[in-house]
Amino acid sequence: MNALALITVDQTAIRQHDGLYSLNDLHRAAGGEEKNRPNQFLRIDQTWALINEISNAHICAIKTQRGAGGGTYACRELVIAYAAWISPAFHLKVLRVFLDQLSAHRQRRLPLPPLPSLEMPSLPPPLPAVVLTETEAFNLYGLLTMIKYFYERTEIIEQGLKTLGSSFAPLFFDARNEPMFRCCALKALRDRCEPHYRRNEPRAR
Repeated sequence: MNALALITVDQTAIRQHDGLYSLNDLHRAAGGEEKNRPNQFLRIDQTWALINEISNAHICAIKTQRGAGGGTYACRELVIAYAAWISPAFHLKVLRVFLDQLSAHRQRRLPLPPLPSLEMPSLPPPLPAVVLTETEAFNLYGLLTMIKYFYERTEIIEQGLKTLGSSFAPLFFDARNEPMFRCCALKALRDRCEPHYRRNEPRAR
């Protein structure tokens, strides 16, 4: 666990998991209004555009954690975007917390370690390429695209269960968000499969 990740906003400790920060704790720190819940933030197209950009840099942007201490956890960039979405005042608070932590970290940095040997380490062999057929690429694109449809339908079910006060509502939240996060990480693969899908789409109809 990185000590820099341990932050407190308005006397509310923000939990950390695998280098990500709890959006649920940030929601409580911001006042806990229903309109500012993390799931509302995750419904915005701009949020998913940001998640896609972060994932393209091979950084884990967001994940759900089940069980004790569970909830939605996000990277620092997404945390700052979430705070800005809530309000300019809360955005400023969160931004100052991160800047203060960064400044304190720099002030207590240890002396630099000795320079390593100039001898270049041997690189691991490259991973073998995986080749897909046209049919496999067509089906894979369709599967990754269907995840968004699945997300929208399970959201309707979750809202209905919440209205009924059912304890099953959190299960649908996890079932909806987890595949969507994985889909974002595979966006580059989906984009590579899309030309094959478009080329074969007329024949599939």
